[in-house]
Amino acid sequence: MHKILIAGSIAFDRIMDFPGTFKEHMVADKAHVLSVSFVLDSMKDNKGGTAANIAHSLALLGEQPILMASVGSDSTAYIEELRKRGIDVSALQICSDVGTATGHIMTDTENNQISAFYPGAMSTVYAAPLPAADLCIVAPTNKVDMLRLARESGEKNIPLFFDPGQMTPALSGDELKQCVEGAAVVLCNDYEWGLIQEKTGWSEKEVLKYATALVITLGAHGSRIVTKQAEETVPALTVAAVDPTGAGDAYRAGFAYGFLRSWPLVRCAQLGSVTASFAVEVYGTQAHTPSRLDIEKRMHAQYRTGLDF
Repeated sequence: MHKILIAGSIAFDRIMDFPGTFKEHMVADKAHVLSVSFVLDSMKDNKGGTAANIAHSLALLGEQPILMASVGSDSTAYIEELRKRGIDVSALQICSDVGTATGHIMTDTENNQISAFYPGAMSTVYAAPLPAADLCIVAPTNKVDMLRLARESGEKNIPLFFDPGQMTPALSGDELKQCVEGAAVVLCNDYEWGLIQEKTGWSEKEVLKYATALVITLGAHGSRIVTKQAEETVPALTVAAVDPTGAGDAYRAGFAYGFLRSWPLVRCAQLGSVTASFAVEVYGTQAHTPSRLDIEKRMHAQYRTGLDF
């Protein structure tokens, strides 16, 4: 078992389904007076947040990740649930005067999403320093924490996974560069990679002057793993998808599991795809509960290889 630090959000998610496509309701030359309303098919409240989602899938794989995040006074039951799943919650910072972060996520029939996010306790700067660890994953949270923890991981020689996610628009080009320069692996989706390029002016080649790998997820089209030596694409698994929310976080958990065992990066991505496949089969970001054996069986069936214990 490895010591994995995960900094990011812990949140309550309200996940909603729209039985049409967003683009049908958008008028290109009226964006300056945008006023749209969507009638939903369903709405469910779930426990989520980038850090907790990644930790959930790592725990399914047999790890005991350590959450480094701020939560509100309404988080007692959520914290206890995380603890029961084998996640280390001892380093959480509890803010008694504010609620836990809350996300509202609406998905259309083409799996496009519109989100609104109230940061709540996530806006509170996390006070504790990074302890020694085998890996630090810096996922979307407040900007101050992301920059400090990315810097501290470098100072303490802890391999860093930098995952700017939904915070990519909020980070300046210089701030993104600062985090990339200290990262072992940079993870983002295709849209976020476009923003990173635009803000930093860096190409893939320039990112790889610092990072070992650039991993770009492509939704249903899988992921690209780019290194100095090569580029490979790993397809997503074909499953009966119910809800894509949280699939990227599950992918990151699988990738981190393989990375810590020095697997070839393509194999890390394959486990990421397998882990993500369980997440999309159910509604919610932490509703998938396959056993470690279930994950290994699917990994072997897809790629003729299992997990290294």
